[in-house]
Amino acid sequence: QFDLDAPDKLRKVLDLTTDMEVKLYSADFWENIEQELYEGNADLGSHNQTLTKVYGLAGGTAAGANRTEVMNLVADLLGFRDLDKEKSSYLRYQIWAETHRKKLPSEVLEVTYGFGGEFKADKIWQQKKEANVAEALIGALDSAGLGNLVSAVSALCFLMYMDPLCQTLPSNWAMAEKLLAVKEREDWVEHLDWYHRHLDVTAFTREMDRCLS
Repeated sequence: QFDLDAPDKLRKVLDLTTDMEVKLYSADFWENIEQELYEGNADLGSHNQTLTKVYGLAGGTAAGANRTEVMNLVADLLGFRDLDKEKSSYLRYQIWAETHRKKLPSEVLEVTYGFGGEFKADKIWQQKKEANVAEALIGALDSAGLGNLVSAVSALCFLMYMDPLCQTLPSNWAMAEKLLAVKEREDWVEHLDWYHRHLDVTAFTREMDRCLS
């Protein structure tokens, strides 16, 4: 909902050369948030409260996109694979690859997950090594000034959090179990319905094409 008097009000307090950022939300999305907050009571709430809720959802989604099982799945989608046959994880990866790797469109991208005492000192390193390298990739892209690629990989993390591949599990068995547990939640179907209803696929695709062009 836009205040038609907003342009006149803004001219009184802002310089004519001031840059402004305007955030647009679909009416359906906004009404859905208001319904959740106020249960259809038009006498309750405010735009500021609704916007605060929207920002809260965005923050929660960003945190979810950074979950270890999500980052592991993203690493698999990008083709990460440690080719060192001497490591104990090599056989486990081969078993996973027989079922899941062939379903992914990416080519193998050789990486090294590390070895030695420094890594073994972290008791949960084996569970998060794929996610760690995926995070390192994003950091390296950012340091190199490749912001568009950072956005593209981050968007992939978002997609894998909101709607992970239905027939593919992460290559790390511990993370595969975590993802299966997420999909068994009582609210999982409702989560997917909400996401499918409100994601603007056309706008999302257009932005990803821009990032990768």
